[in-house]
Amino acid sequence: MIIGKILLDLAKSSAAGALIETLGAYFNREKSVQGKISMPDGTTPEGHPYGTHYLGANVDLSYYIDPSKHGQHGNLSYRQICCDAPLNDWSCVDTNTSSSSYGTCVTGSESTHIVDIPRTAHFIAKLAGTGRIRVIGTETKVEAALEAEMDSQQVSGLITATERAAGKSVMVTTNDHSSWIWHFNHLHVSFKSDTTVSSIKSFQGPWPNMAPEEQAARMRAFPRRVPVASLPSGHPAQVGKPSTR
Repeated sequence: MIIGKILLDLAKSSAAGALIETLGAYFNREKSVQGKISMPDGTTPEGHPYGTHYLGANVDLSYYIDPSKHGQHGNLSYRQICCDAPLNDWSCVDTNTSSSSYGTCVTGSESTHIVDIPRTAHFIAKLAGTGRIRVIGTETKVEAALEAEMDSQQVSGLITATERAAGKSVMVTTNDHSSWIWHFNHLHVSFKSDTTVSSIKSFQGPWPNMAPEEQAARMRAFPRRVPVASLPSGHPAQVGKPSTR
């Protein structure tokens, strides 16, 4: 099966190795959590724009969370990291579909986010350093902190110059293209496959073989369910109707 082959491949090399090295460097902190990969037939699981989790080559992983912010939630794959809040509170996420910052943490989250920056930066650098990664979709508001931490870790000898450069290269956010929205609650790790290796180009979006404009349009048009507690009074979801914002 496709999933079995991909998981075996990951266990042999990149993801498992990066997780082990990160655990070794930060042994007294909580482990990472795996989210969705793809369906057994290689198609994208429900809750994601179709094709973004193709052939088992893509996996959602949790951010490492600041130990002081674990609370009862720990490192859940789909916990918003913009600020410390209950699971059903997305008030720190821009869910206004007409906003230019839709699908990312709100302005100011650079100082309120709950990400364990040292550990997350270390993991991304170690994973990217395997040479197996196409891109890692990341929340825009923590990008600068992660890159600065990689610089610091290279100086201190925790990661190599090659790992630092690779980590910065594969991280993608809305600063790179507007198709990289909705990564405020997980990292989207896309591994190189036969398809993507043969079609690597300067633009790297969620889909490996699609025009940038179409990718952005698909991501913004995909229906999203926002937790009821985060919606304004009077919103349809507050009176019993599902939200697809």
